Amino acid sequence: MSHLTNMEIEQELQFYHFTVANLQEAVFWVNAAGAIIQVNEMASSLSGYTAGELTQMQVTDLNPSPIVANFPQFWQQLKQAKKITFEAQHRHKAGHLYDVEITGNFITYNGEEYSCSIVRDITKKKTEERLLQTISEATSNITGKDFLVELCKNFTRALNMQFALIAECIQEGSTQVRTLCLVNNDKVIDNIEYDAKGRPCEVILQGNAFFMSKEVYKHFPASEGIEAATGVPIYSSVSRKPIGHIIISNPSPVAEEKNQLPILKIFAARVGAEMERMQAHKALQRKNELLQTISERTAGVTGEDYFRELTRFITATLKVRYSMVVECSNGNNTRLRMLSYVDREEVLENIEYDTTGTPCEIVMQGKDFFCASDLEKSFPREKGIQSWIAVPIHSPSTGKVIGNIAAFDQAPMSKEQNQTAILKIFAARAGAEIERIEAQKDLEKANEELAKRLQEIEQLKNQLAAENKYLQEEIRLTNNFDDIVSKSRNFHKILQQIEQVATTDATVLIVGESGTGKELLARAVHNISNRCKRPLIKVNCATLPANLIESELFGHERGAFTGAMEKRIGRFELADGGTIFLDEIGELPVELQAKLLRVLQEGEFERLGNPKTIKVNVRVIAATNRNLEQAIEKKEFREDLFYRLNVFPIVSPPLRDRKEDIPLLVKHFCQKYEAKIGKKITNIPAKVIDALMAYNWPGNIRELENIIERALILSRGNTLEYGEWVPAEKGINNEQPAAQKLEDIEKEHILAVLNKTGWKVSGDKGAAKILGLNPTTLEARMKKLGIERKK
Repeated sequence: MSHLTNMEIEQELQFYHFTVANLQEAVFWVNAAGAIIQVNEMASSLSGYTAGELTQMQVTDLNPSPIVANFPQFWQQLKQAKKITFEAQHRHKAGHLYDVEITGNFITYNGEEYSCSIVRDITKKKTEERLLQTISEATSNITGKDFLVELCKNFTRALNMQFALIAECIQEGSTQVRTLCLVNNDKVIDNIEYDAKGRPCEVILQGNAFFMSKEVYKHFPASEGIEAATGVPIYSSVSRKPIGHIIISNPSPVAEEKNQLPILKIFAARVGAEMERMQAHKALQRKNELLQTISERTAGVTGEDYFRELTRFITATLKVRYSMVVECSNGNNTRLRMLSYVDREEVLENIEYDTTGTPCEIVMQGKDFFCASDLEKSFPREKGIQSWIAVPIHSPSTGKVIGNIAAFDQAPMSKEQNQTAILKIFAARAGAEIERIEAQKDLEKANEELAKRLQEIEQLKNQLAAENKYLQEEIRLTNNFDDIVSKSRNFHKILQQIEQVATTDATVLIVGESGTGKELLARAVHNISNRCKRPLIKVNCATLPANLIESELFGHERGAFTGAMEKRIGRFELADGGTIFLDEIGELPVELQAKLLRVLQEGEFERLGNPKTIKVNVRVIAATNRNLEQAIEKKEFREDLFYRLNVFPIVSPPLRDRKEDIPLLVKHFCQKYEAKIGKKITNIPAKVIDALMAYNWPGNIRELENIIERALILSRGNTLEYGEWVPAEKGINNEQPAAQKLEDIEKEHILAVLNKTGWKVSGDKGAAKILGLNPTTLEARMKKLGIERKK
């Protein structure tokens, strides 16, 4: 530097001093005694002390770490090594400790020893390390939903923020997401679906990491009430596209130190892997469920029914349009005969066809086949078909290929639809069933030969021919009304009426005493109607409070009345395209009857709180145990509504008028409650049946059902024992008039049961249980009939 002028030397020294003073890392000059003799501006900024205060301090006043506690020893180490870098903690003037990294540089100047120490603030780095360690330890041994929950909880704890969620995209290209875990502090709350549009989530799902310490709600209006948020996208390991996101938010601002995006990205990768593992697990479960579903649905059927059920469920579970089971119809496997062929779930006509130029030609060679798309290019004969999956059917006895199972579609198939392993299982069963059917056919032929030689069979044929029409009618009625138990000819006439009216959209009014099965008749009308694929919506007009019936039937908007916190769809709207069953129609308030009449006449109504007219297509079935004509005379029921409802009346007979059904019903109810009570009744004595046949059953079938349930409980073996449970007519005046009003009979019976139970209405031994009614329904009937306990 000898060639420099004094002025240049002065300027260079000034530049050196300026550089050190303004360095973005703290610089401390310390002597061999441990005294701080000089600092730069960043040292003051980092520690909170002024330069004057720091130069009055010892190193150990600022740095309480063990490494410098014995400063002479530390000095010797530094002197020997010349440079030492280590981590420690400094005490801020405010009293708290903060993490630092120190590089001590040993220098001598004018014969004196010094350390020029560079000090860096590593608080954020340490915070990240502690955060990573804490969350890793808390989640290292758990998977699935538990992992996601624990991760969210630890995010809220570690960052001291209120909300954390992990969400997945519902559909690629859409902003709709579904939460997999949602935490409020340490509390897990129900998962939701929401639109990410207008929220930080939208930014994150575009592949951007996000951190905003305050005023989030100003920039993202959909995030009302949120001040701070941070989050990262979750990527698919296969497509490398965002499949979800992690976001942590807070209703109040947070410090910049909460920006822990690197840590969030680490866990986002783990979450992505876990999400894909969970999806793979679900796929495996679906495969097992598929196998179980088809097995369960086909386990109890044989012959043609088995093949039909198998192909139906293959189309449903694989979500393909067509499915078929075929067998060889010649010896060289070049011609096949369909055993079942379905389009979706509709059974089509079976045909025979040649295998040439079809995938079946390959399968009949004993090979599995799967083509996900463009099938028509390889097999032009299969015009319009894009995809195909098939497996061969082998003979259990010879091992030869005797047919195949195939599913195909006009649209491409996904990899998940390649379920050849499952189809093979059912192909084995199909092979056994084909051979069983062939053996059965051989047996039938032998039986036919034997029949030709037996004169008795000819006589039986003549007898069966005479009875065929009657039997066909009985079978038809039985098949259409599985839930109804009866052999009464009078009751079968009612079932014939139901068949006549079911195919129309006419309004049906079912009248009869309580407990006669009016709801079963209503369900029978619906089940064999053209509306059977739509729901049957049930409403009991007697059990609903008067102030809620209109809302229940026609729905309401949010805020339509006090307590209407959210929009509600009414029963008529739910029943659109189907059937609504209005039980106890006689209890409908008069003020609502006009609105119901309008629905019947015009097919339209208004939801409470909404002037917009709603049109519906609903078939109405009503039922009552009241005499509506008497109610009309008392001004309790509208005459015009009665005529609208009474288009096709059906009278449900009381049990006393169909006593021949009592033995059947007793057996049916025994079987119904066997599993519940844990007893199997195999013997019902004639004495019990005679006693039950002698009783008049004012409570009808419902009363019989409850009594049989009680009898099963009291019986000790497999015999339905005669006992106190057997009902008997009590206190009946044989001289009373034979004709009584229905309401009078009902009132007398309710009073008798109430007296028997000590006026206890609800509970296991209450009157409602004996009568087979809900307690609220019984109380409503008591009020209607003027039944009060005498004081």
